[in-house]
Amino acid sequence: MLAEHIAAVSALIPTDVAALYDGQVPTEPAYPYNVIWSTGGTRPSTSLTEEMSQLEVSLYVTTVAATAESVRIIQGSVRDALLGVRPVVSGRSCWRLSILYSEPIRQDADVTIPATTLHPMYGVDVWRLASIPA
Repeated sequence: MLAEHIAAVSALIPTDVAALYDGQVPTEPAYPYNVIWSTGGTRPSTSLTEEMSQLEVSLYVTTVAATAESVRIIQGSVRDALLGVRPVVSGRSCWRLSILYSEPIRQDADVTIPATTLHPMYGVDVWRLASIPA
Protein backbone atom coordinates (compact mmCIF):
# COMPACT_ATOMS: atom_id res chain seq x y z
CA MET A 1 0.00 0.00 0.00
CA LEU A 2 2.81 2.45 0.82
CA ALA A 3 4.42 1.91 -2.59
CA GLU A 4 1.20 2.99 -4.33
CA HIS A 5 1.08 6.18 -2.26
CA ILE A 6 4.70 7.07 -3.06
CA ALA A 7 4.10 6.35 -6.76
CA ALA A 8 1.02 8.61 -6.76
CA VAL A 9 2.98 11.52 -5.29
CA SER A 10 6.01 10.87 -7.51
CA ALA A 11 3.77 11.13 -10.57
CA LEU A 12 2.85 14.68 -9.50
CA ILE A 13 6.44 15.95 -9.17
CA PRO A 14 7.58 17.80 -12.31
CA THR A 15 10.58 16.21 -14.02
CA ASP A 16 11.09 18.84 -16.73
CA VAL A 17 13.40 20.98 -14.53
CA ALA A 18 14.99 18.29 -12.34
CA ALA A 19 15.41 14.52 -12.46
CA LEU A 20 13.50 12.47 -9.88
CA TYR A 21 15.01 9.55 -8.00
CA ASP A 22 13.13 7.20 -5.68
CA GLY A 23 15.15 6.86 -2.49
CA GLN A 24 18.52 6.14 -4.03
CA VAL A 25 20.69 8.37 -6.19
CA PRO A 26 23.04 6.91 -8.80
CA THR A 27 26.81 7.39 -8.48
CA GLU A 28 26.73 10.06 -11.19
CA PRO A 29 23.31 11.73 -10.96
CA ALA A 30 21.91 14.23 -13.43
CA TYR A 31 21.97 17.67 -11.78
CA PRO A 32 19.66 19.17 -10.63
CA TYR A 33 17.52 16.46 -9.09
CA ASN A 34 14.90 15.59 -6.47
CA VAL A 35 14.91 12.49 -4.30
CA ILE A 36 11.65 11.22 -2.83
CA TRP A 37 11.82 9.04 0.28
CA SER A 38 9.58 8.31 3.23
CA THR A 39 9.08 6.78 6.61
CA GLY A 40 7.50 3.35 6.71
CA GLY A 41 4.28 4.99 7.85
CA THR A 42 2.09 4.46 10.87
CA ARG A 43 -1.42 3.07 11.21
CA PRO A 44 -3.00 5.10 14.04
CA SER A 45 -6.40 4.19 15.43
CA THR A 46 -8.96 6.66 14.14
CA SER A 47 -12.02 5.64 16.12
CA LEU A 48 -13.25 4.12 19.36
CA THR A 49 -13.32 0.73 17.63
CA GLU A 50 -9.54 1.00 17.34
CA GLU A 51 -9.69 0.19 13.65
CA MET A 52 -6.22 0.90 12.26
CA SER A 53 -7.07 1.64 8.63
CA GLN A 54 -5.60 5.13 8.40
CA LEU A 55 -2.12 5.50 6.90
CA GLU A 56 0.14 8.37 8.02
CA VAL A 57 3.49 8.92 6.29
CA SER A 58 6.18 11.57 6.48
CA LEU A 59 7.30 12.04 2.89
CA TYR A 60 10.64 13.73 2.19
CA VAL A 61 11.58 15.52 -1.01
CA THR A 62 15.26 16.45 -1.14
CA THR A 63 16.16 18.95 -3.85
CA VAL A 64 19.80 19.07 -5.01
CA ALA A 65 21.31 21.66 -7.35
CA ALA A 66 24.51 23.63 -7.98
CA THR A 67 23.28 26.79 -6.22
CA ALA A 68 20.95 27.72 -3.39
CA GLU A 69 18.92 29.82 -5.83
CA SER A 70 18.40 26.78 -8.06
CA VAL A 71 17.28 24.73 -5.05
CA ARG A 72 14.73 27.43 -4.16
CA ILE A 73 13.39 27.56 -7.73
CA ILE A 74 13.04 23.78 -7.99
CA GLN A 75 11.51 23.48 -4.50
CA GLY A 76 9.00 26.11 -5.60
CA SER A 77 7.97 24.07 -8.63
CA VAL A 78 7.61 20.93 -6.49
CA ARG A 79 5.55 22.84 -3.90
CA ASP A 80 3.33 24.29 -6.64
CA ALA A 81 2.72 20.75 -7.93
CA LEU A 82 2.01 19.12 -4.54
CA LEU A 83 0.64 21.64 -2.05
CA GLY A 84 -3.05 21.02 -1.38
CA VAL A 85 -3.33 18.17 -3.89
CA ARG A 86 -5.06 14.89 -3.04
CA PRO A 87 -3.02 12.03 -4.52
CA VAL A 88 -5.06 9.35 -6.25
CA VAL A 89 -4.53 5.86 -4.82
CA SER A 90 -6.89 3.03 -5.74
CA GLY A 91 -9.17 2.05 -2.85
CA ARG A 92 -7.98 4.94 -0.66
CA SER A 93 -9.12 8.47 0.06
CA CYS A 94 -6.06 10.70 0.48
CA TRP A 95 -5.95 13.94 2.40
CA ARG A 96 -4.52 17.05 0.82
CA LEU A 97 -0.72 17.13 0.87
CA SER A 98 0.76 19.65 3.26
CA ILE A 99 4.28 20.62 4.30
CA LEU A 100 5.12 19.64 7.87
CA TYR A 101 8.41 21.55 7.81
CA SER A 102 11.28 22.57 5.58
CA GLU A 103 14.94 22.17 6.45
CA PRO A 104 17.40 24.99 5.67
CA ILE A 105 19.20 24.89 2.33
CA ARG A 106 22.82 23.93 2.88
CA GLN A 107 25.95 22.67 1.15
CA ASP A 108 26.92 19.00 0.85
CA ALA A 109 30.68 19.29 1.39
CA ASP A 110 31.13 15.52 0.92
CA VAL A 111 30.21 15.71 -2.78
CA THR A 112 31.68 17.65 -5.70
CA ILE A 113 29.68 18.11 -8.89
CA PRO A 114 31.66 16.45 -11.73
CA ALA A 115 33.64 18.81 -14.00
CA THR A 116 33.31 21.63 -11.43
CA THR A 117 34.72 22.54 -8.07
CA LEU A 118 31.24 23.15 -6.68
CA HIS A 119 29.70 21.31 -3.78
CA PRO A 120 25.97 20.85 -4.40
CA MET A 121 23.38 22.68 -2.32
CA TYR A 122 20.32 20.86 -1.04
CA GLY A 123 17.09 21.47 0.81
CA VAL A 124 14.50 19.10 2.24
CA ASP A 125 10.74 19.56 2.45
CA VAL A 126 8.86 17.15 4.69
CA TRP A 127 5.28 16.45 3.63
CA ARG A 128 2.32 14.87 5.37
CA LEU A 129 0.74 12.06 3.37
CA ALA A 130 -2.32 10.42 4.87
CA SER A 131 -5.21 8.28 3.68
CA ILE A 132 -8.12 6.14 4.79
CA PRO A 133 -10.07 3.44 2.93
CA ALA A 134 -12.31 4.92 0.23
